[in-house]
Amino acid sequence: MYRRATFSTYRRLLQEIPPVKVEPGATPEFVVKKTHKIRNFLLATTLLAAGVYGGGAYASLHDEKTYNTFTSYVPGATSVMYFVDEWRYREPVYSRFGTHSKTVSVTASKATPRLNKTEEKPAAPTPVIPKESKKNVVKPKLAEPSSTTAKSSTAEALPNFTIPEDLDPSLNGVVDALSKVTSKINTGKLSEKHVRDLLESLQAASTEFSRVRVAQAEELKSELSKQSEKFNKIIEAQIAELHDAFNEEKMLFLKVYNDRLVNEVEAAKKTILAEANTAIMAQFIEQQEEFAKTVANRVEEEREGRLSQIEKLSSELSAMEKTVLSSGEAITESDGAVNFFVALSALQSAMATDARSIQPQLQTVAKTLPKDPLVKAVVDSVSDEVKTHGVLSPAQLAVRFALIAPEIRRASLAPPDAGVFGHLTSRVLSALLVKKQGMPKGDDIESILARAETLLSQGNVVDAVAEVNSLQGWPKKIAGDWLNEGRKRGELEFLVKVLADEGRLWSISTK
Repeated sequence: MYRRATFSTYRRLLQEIPPVKVEPGATPEFVVKKTHKIRNFLLATTLLAAGVYGGGAYASLHDEKTYNTFTSYVPGATSVMYFVDEWRYREPVYSRFGTHSKTVSVTASKATPRLNKTEEKPAAPTPVIPKESKKNVVKPKLAEPSSTTAKSSTAEALPNFTIPEDLDPSLNGVVDALSKVTSKINTGKLSEKHVRDLLESLQAASTEFSRVRVAQAEELKSELSKQSEKFNKIIEAQIAELHDAFNEEKMLFLKVYNDRLVNEVEAAKKTILAEANTAIMAQFIEQQEEFAKTVANRVEEEREGRLSQIEKLSSELSAMEKTVLSSGEAITESDGAVNFFVALSALQSAMATDARSIQPQLQTVAKTLPKDPLVKAVVDSVSDEVKTHGVLSPAQLAVRFALIAPEIRRASLAPPDAGVFGHLTSRVLSALLVKKQGMPKGDDIESILARAETLLSQGNVVDAVAEVNSLQGWPKKIAGDWLNEGRKRGELEFLVKVLADEGRLWSISTK
């Protein structure tokens, strides 16, 4: 009806529009059509966004990696995938209702009598009935169908509903109610009770579907919770196992290293003490021999000179006393050298363990040789931060370097002024770099990292720091903290080496 009225209205309007007269010789004016750039841009953007999101959703349904990438980096992808999953969840129910609805085919032209002269008359507005309490509601009586309507319905009866074998049991009541309503329509005895029964059946079916959906959602949620708890327990167990294994290996390594260090210190101490005792005994024997010779010569001279050279003998005795005193000082200095090397070994032991204060060891080293200006200058040159907090051991530096090496590789291809896109590109392309080992030649990132790792495994912190310091740009910025710790370690090792050389020179000079 509406379409016929619209068509007739358009035809009447076209007939009423007068034709345009074009004078001969006149040039018609052409109107330039608008390009609609904004509309075309919005339409193209909409189509492109729909294609991107649709393609991403389709690919995500078939590949889990694509799903993770799509939902992580594309804005709004999570909502799109939630909508697709919801639609896929509801699709079986919709398809089932569509399959059952095909069992009944009623032609609209047969079910609705044609009404004449209704196109020009507007439909009367439906009165709004206010809601009242159920006690005051008066059930309206349905008008009995006229004889003409009964005849037309008898001639064009609605077909009965057939119940398929695979129908859901919760829909049996709805189908029965629809069958009753159809039969009552065919017989012309439709009442309000049948319509109410049909509505109640539909409400019951809707309630059942809601309950089943909620039950399935709760079951799925509980199953996901169980799987998540199970997975978390497995991960925690593995982490605890790896942590225990790491602690065991660490304790074993520290025990072996401490035992070896103690053995080396004891061996060095024994060697120094043996050398000092040997030198003292040799000097003592030499002095005894000289003293015996002197006494013998003095006795002979006394016998020959009859005590003529008593003054000379007393002066020589004074010289001997000075020699004995100098020997005692030499012995004391030898003991100081031994104590110096023991304190230096304690300082090296403190450097080999975890970062801790080395202030007591430095004070002990300074006390063993208080008169040596070089030792005092070396001890004073150590910074207060290193004295208080110590330095990292080679093992700790190696572990930290192993943690920052992947980040250095990821940033190796980024230019110095790179933005977010440059860093993302460098992170992706760095996966194509081939990792090197040993001591390869070259100034590329992988060669420098390989040489640094090899030098750290050998305990050569100074050369490893020099290799890492040759980096440029972002890799050097990333390794900045590690370079500071490595320089502190290298400077302290150099100072300890200077102290050791000074101790050796001092012990040789005392001999």
